[in-house]
Amino acid sequence: MSIPTDASWCWRRILEHREIAQNFTLHLIGNEKQTRFWKDSWHPLGVLFDLFPLALQFDSILIVNATVDSCISENTWDIPHHLRAGNSGDYSLKDTYEALRPVNPQPWWRHLVWFHRCVPRHSFITWITLHHALKTKDKLIGWGVNIDPICSLCGLETENEDHLFLWCHYSQYIWKNLLSLMGFDHQLSSYWESEVQWCAQKFSGTNLITTIRKLSLNAYIYHVWGERNSRIFRREARTQYTMLHIIVEEIRLKLSVQENVIEDTPLARQILHFWDIPVTYKIHAEITCQWQEPYQGAVLINCDGSLNDISGSFRAIIRNHEGVVLATAAGIARRSTMIIYELQELEAGLRLANKYGFKRVCVGTDSQVMVSVFHKPNTKLPWTARYIWRCIKNYVNNLDFFSIKYINRQSNCAADNLASIWPTAEFMEINPGSFSEELKKIILEDKCKKVYYHS
Repeated sequence: MSIPTDASWCWRRILEHREIAQNFTLHLIGNEKQTRFWKDSWHPLGVLFDLFPLALQFDSILIVNATVDSCISENTWDIPHHLRAGNSGDYSLKDTYEALRPVNPQPWWRHLVWFHRCVPRHSFITWITLHHALKTKDKLIGWGVNIDPICSLCGLETENEDHLFLWCHYSQYIWKNLLSLMGFDHQLSSYWESEVQWCAQKFSGTNLITTIRKLSLNAYIYHVWGERNSRIFRREARTQYTMLHIIVEEIRLKLSVQENVIEDTPLARQILHFWDIPVTYKIHAEITCQWQEPYQGAVLINCDGSLNDISGSFRAIIRNHEGVVLATAAGIARRSTMIIYELQELEAGLRLANKYGFKRVCVGTDSQVMVSVFHKPNTKLPWTARYIWRCIKNYVNNLDFFSIKYINRQSNCAADNLASIWPTAEFMEINPGSFSEELKKIILEDKCKKVYYHS
């Protein structure tokens, strides 16, 4: 708006300083239809037009003169993904990309393929194989390609994934010997996918033995497929004995150039003796722990959480100094970061304590991150966790006494066992009478001061 020529000197001076005055004004949002998203000072950070890159403003689905109600749907915020801040609270291109790209659930076999110290070229072929994307002869024939369907390795049966990796005499010799070197006496499954499922169950963890097993599986698939291609396209062949030696040597050499440390067990010594890998064995001293009762007149909240492919859950159980269960709650949330789940665990416990009027509260958790948030006030939380953190602080401020400490997972068994009760709502109380027999036994053992051991 231009300054009217017939305005008084005083009014003209006021209008000339509109930009300065704008910095001291704030819009109170009513029906959201009168406040401009980009140009009005409605946000605590100020005018958003000055904060975002110019290109982003014009590329946004929100036009320059869009109002705040464009970002609200069914009384909740619905900010476009490309405008949302990252975990640090600042806008970043990486977080924008992560918000826009489609995210599918991780396949159940992912940990077999991509892991620390994997061989990328081996993992890539395994990844294609487990997606059933290898162009085996049975598939090519199904697509109308006129080729000999017989397996190139054994020359006996039709080539398909089950035969190539499980029942072919050539590859079966290699796989059985690798299983023996891994410490297994295993009867082969009827189907290749069933064999991979068995591997997914047995090859869990991150220690050196598990790494050897995962490397063996990936090298086996890579070299069997490579030998098959070598015989078809180059007319070159190697025996199964040579191939087994190549796989073992590749894994041994890869792991020999790095420092290896593993807990000293008879199984570890037996397996690593076969592979001839230099390793340092460490001996763990056993440490004892017990359920830690709260102070006299206080209650103790034990909390825990768990994840699946699409969501997470959190649980809290409140007991007095005698170990008697006073209240239990659980909740479910959309898939998010681990720190948010852990804060939700605590918020659920405090909400439950507030409902029953407990004013002296101790918290025991096996999350060191959650403890550090309280003991280190300068800890920077993701912006998505700030609302939960404010709720937690409000609950704590209403208490007469509050403390939080880290406990070993073994002494948090009661909350951990509640994972068997998967909640169906964002917050729900659980009747102690519905506890499983196993959970009732844990609670009784905690009352009796059972000693737990861990390394």
